[in-house]
Amino acid sequence: MMLQLLGLAKNSAPARFLFIAEPPKYAMLENHVFEPLRSHDFFAFGCVQGSEAYTYYQWDLVQRLVVDDLEAGDKFGASVALDGDTLLVGCTFGDGQNITDSGRAFVFNVNTATGQFQFHQELPRSTIIFAENQNDYFGHSVALSGDTAVVGAHNSDVLGTNSGAAFVYFCDSDGTWQFQAELVSGDTVDYDYFGFSVAVSGKYALVGAFGVDTSSPSDVPSTDGVLQSGAAYLFQRSEDKWTLKQTLVKDDPDASDQFGASVSLGSGGATALVSARHDLEVGSCYLFVASGDELALETKILASDGRAGDFFGCV
Repeated sequence: MMLQLLGLAKNSAPARFLFIAEPPKYAMLENHVFEPLRSHDFFAFGCVQGSEAYTYYQWDLVQRLVVDDLEAGDKFGASVALDGDTLLVGCTFGDGQNITDSGRAFVFNVNTATGQFQFHQELPRSTIIFAENQNDYFGHSVALSGDTAVVGAHNSDVLGTNSGAAFVYFCDSDGTWQFQAELVSGDTVDYDYFGFSVAVSGKYALVGAFGVDTSSPSDVPSTDGVLQSGAAYLFQRSEDKWTLKQTLVKDDPDASDQFGASVSLGSGGATALVSARHDLEVGSCYLFVASGDELALETKILASDGRAGDFFGCV
């Protein structure tokens, strides 16, 4: 069993922490490294300020991944997801279909002959109901679970200015990734930034929207709630249809908590971990566990040595 916890970004320094159990390992990654992911003995890292991603095997560098038609500042590697022999890399500022900063996402597979990752496919957007636009930031967040991938585009104007959206893809029997669904919430409004973070496990997907205004756990998010307290939306798949199952919010919302800035799902959607990166000016994480047919808040996690600006839980 492997346990991955959300990272702790220390003040202005772009540091990330990764805890892994069995075997125990610990890594603190500084400079430009962002969001380490592990699958079996492979690790993947993105580089925020560059245009590359890196894969490691048992902490030895395997290769540096690039895509030929990218430009400086495209932020290829701003997000990465790794499952088995498949790697998904987001490119936040990539110019999809020559649209400035609309965003892109790329799939790499391990070549069994060489043991290295090779480019497989760019995820298509041309079939999506809502056309891509400038500054969508498609690929800012990515998630991967088996034959399912989720990509966030938090600046998409689907339901209003920067309301956001997330896109689901599936891998067919021929190994081709195809668009399956667009995830939005019926209550999404301007500047919710739905899709800023995404997670997927089996038939469940969790989408963070740190800009949502809400005032209590019993409230549906609304424009008259606490400004940018944030929310996370749990979706469930039945065959090829995705429906909203539950909305997760903080039990102690304050303005600008930005709950939903990072999200993670446990196996089968039985647990969820959601960060509120500005909570108490330090940041916090909320652990939800299955209770009956829904997820219920189990505990709030705080850093014992937290300081203002740490953004605890934000990766």
